[in-house]
Amino acid sequence: MNRTTPILSAGLADGGLPGKKPGQRLDGVSIPATLEFFRQNGVDNMVDGYAVHVYPSGNPSLTVSDRVDTLNKDAFALCTSAKPCWLTEWGFNNNDKSCLSTTRNACS
Repeated sequence: MNRTTPILSAGLADGGLPGKKPGQRLDGVSIPATLEFFRQNGVDNMVDGYAVHVYPSGNPSLTVSDRVDTLNKDAFALCTSAKPCWLTEWGFNNNDKSCLSTTRNACS
């Protein structure tokens, strides 16, 4: 129906370094390793870009340039102008339990 809508891969989650994660049953694979696998197996021929989910460190001492460098190295290393990565989901962990309240607007 709409031949101009870009087709993106399913969201690739940046889980950090490859390997087993605490509390998970499966091993993780990095986004660059996944993109390399996709390219070697022809996925570039089927998509216009790659959807990427990133959950960076919530470290408030990181500068913007440090955060950008980390994202470029870890999540976006193999993204190209021909097959870009689209940031389709992001977020920071919030371990602050003070928002757990029965008051509706306690954390707003």
